[in-house]
Amino acid sequence: RHDNPDRHHDQISAVRRISVMWNAMTPSEREHYVNLARDAKAEYEERLMEYRATGNWSPFQTIDRIETNKNGVVIVERFAGGPWVR
Repeated sequence: RHDNPDRHHDQISAVRRISVMWNAMTPSEREHYVNLARDAKAEYEERLMEYRATGNWSPFQTIDRIETNKNGVVIVERFAGGPWVR
């Protein structure tokens, strides 16, 4: 993007181009990237286990949503889940 900032970048067309490149590779060429992905996943799993061992991790979060209704009454809703819960 930095080399052509005025051009619109479309994620769908980028994924299509990447898939064409991937499908054109031989299995031996793909093996390099498969090994990189396997190594990255192993490192992720190792770091995740280290993080969970610190005691800061919990399997879920409780999120409070505080709202005021039209009468000025405070309503607290509790959600169990991650920050993506609305």
